[in-house]
Amino acid sequence: MQVVMVLLFDEKRRTTLFSIILISSVSGLFFPSQETLSALEYAHRAKNIFNKPEVNRKLTKKALIKVTELFMDSKNEFNQFKSDLQNNTQRHLQETKLQLVEEEYITSPLEDSEKDESD
Repeated sequence: MQVVMVLLFDEKRRTTLFSIILISSVSGLFFPSQETLSALEYAHRAKNIFNKPEVNRKLTKKALIKVTELFMDSKNEFNQFKSDLQNNTQRHLQETKLQLVEEEYITSPLEDSEKDESD
């Protein structure tokens, strides 16, 4: 299957239009192969795609300031979440270390007493 893009230029409007032509090669066998069926299904789906052009809007100074403020707020919120995550991670790490030390403190005398009893 080949896709050919054709570039058209509209002199009056000074716009460029793209046309896409889909060329689907299929087998002439009586029993079409899975590849041929897939190519035909894809071509059928592709011909039903319609894109609508959207006009770009110019940003006013007020709108640009608002977008910048939203971006900065999001950035600050992200940094706060990042800081909270680092703090929680540090706290959990300290708690885990403390638990391991306590466990070692408790199990060490027991292991020593078991060794003494076996000797």
